[in-house]
Amino acid sequence: MMNAWACDLEAISNLASSAKAGEPDSDLVDELRSLISSLESHVSYYRQFRGQRPTAEFTARMQEALHEVRRVLVELELLADDLALLVERVFDAAALIPIKAPLENVLEAERLLETAQLAAQHVRETHAQYQAPSTLPPKQYLLHAQSLLETIEHSARLAFERCEDVVALLRSGGVVGQDHSDRPGEVKNGSIESNALANPSEFPDAATFLHEDDNPFEIPSPEIAEAFEEPAIDPFVADIRSKASDLFAHQEWGLGYHFARACEKIMPAADIAFSADELKIIALGREMIGSKYEPEGFKDSLEACAIIASEIAASEMSRDKARQVALYAAVIPTALFNVSESTNAFVIIDLLQTNSSCSAFFRIREVLEENRKSNFPLTFQSIAAAGDAKADRSYLEERRQRILEKIKAFQSSNFRFALGQKVKKELFSSQGELNILMMAMQTARASAGAARFAAEFGDRARIMQSLERLAEIVGHGQVIDGAARERLVAFLSDLASMCQDFTDATRQADEFQATAGRKVLVRRVIDGLVAGIDHFTAHCRRTKTIRLSAAPINMLETFCQA
Repeated sequence: MMNAWACDLEAISNLASSAKAGEPDSDLVDELRSLISSLESHVSYYRQFRGQRPTAEFTARMQEALHEVRRVLVELELLADDLALLVERVFDAAALIPIKAPLENVLEAERLLETAQLAAQHVRETHAQYQAPSTLPPKQYLLHAQSLLETIEHSARLAFERCEDVVALLRSGGVVGQDHSDRPGEVKNGSIESNALANPSEFPDAATFLHEDDNPFEIPSPEIAEAFEEPAIDPFVADIRSKASDLFAHQEWGLGYHFARACEKIMPAADIAFSADELKIIALGREMIGSKYEPEGFKDSLEACAIIASEIAASEMSRDKARQVALYAAVIPTALFNVSESTNAFVIIDLLQTNSSCSAFFRIREVLEENRKSNFPLTFQSIAAAGDAKADRSYLEERRQRILEKIKAFQSSNFRFALGQKVKKELFSSQGELNILMMAMQTARASAGAARFAAEFGDRARIMQSLERLAEIVGHGQVIDGAARERLVAFLSDLASMCQDFTDATRQADEFQATAGRKVLVRRVIDGLVAGIDHFTAHCRRTKTIRLSAAPINMLETFCQA
């Protein structure tokens, strides 16, 4: 710059000396103005350049700290998700730091870098503690190690965030010099212009590249450019959405539920079209046939599906139509057999009934409304009794045999640990609960014995109390290990549910035989339901929607005909 300043001054001096002997000339004045304008630009650049400070040494210190922190994160496998994006963003931006920056910016950046360096030092020290041998017991060591990892991640995040602030500060008002071309992503500002001006003849005129019929390239208007822009889609996200659609199309409701649940927790940005709640309800649809018990989380998922139904009810997209049919068919068993949740099921049915894709359900809906008004919940026993005078007793005998078979199967099983085996042996002792139940189920007082067992082991809290009492007796204060405890809890809970079903069926059989009007009502509901299913299958046979509702509908049909 100083050489250019001296050259311009010398040119003015020579021009003024040569003009003394000549006449006034306007061309001379224009040339002097051009030289003076060049001097003014030199002054402006000098004033800016004089207030700048070099950033090379500063940048080197920052990158050294960042490389060390990143090495620790990679080694501990902590470089994932948003932290990985932050690290990549900071390193990319650090490569674009100008070689000079305003003095006040450099001083403020020094303060921020000190904080980043302290955080990086904390990362190194905590990493050393993590690698050091520990004398703690395994359980306490795991907790301590987890705490150290969280500290490393927090300090690393602080270091990169402060360095990101440093980069932003230095890039505001910085000067890119001639030696900046070695930095990735940067080009020397003056090189292109100087080369072009040095020999313009080396660059052919743009018209030589164009045919006389061609039009030059033009920058499109913002509206046109926006219309041609296509948002970039992450291939991984696209693959996730495709897999979710494939699972739904192949009626893999259970796998689809677990896949959607994993996506919602791990990668919500994927935003797949199907929610975990609706896939759970569809998967459990056939499980609700003839059952008055709700699987865990069924109520919450059904409430969420009422909101989903309101969102997709008016949609005409083929995918949403498939969701409408599948969700409608899945809640039919709940509306028919599960009185406690029939309200939410009918909300979904009412929302979806207005859509053309669900119009074939209208006869089934009439049957559901009739059964709802009668306020008499259907069960396997009541349907069997409506078809055969002796079928209800056969059903009771079948349930009784299933209880006995479950008890005998558990009696022949073994536990890995001694305490679990002792608790099982105590349950089958002369005064044990399972032995008392097994003996009662073989007498005329089977219903009373089943009712007693269902009341004793009706929920997890009472089951746990009984197991703790038995463990105290046979184990002298020992605690049942987790796997054995959960196995016992699951068995006793299932057996209590079967006993409650047997008790209810016995009571309903006595009431049903005494009320002939209920038989007629149940028979009419079943006949209407079968006719509605026939109408639905005939209407949808030529469409793809029948595949989506085949599982719950076919199960209903089999159940009614049986």
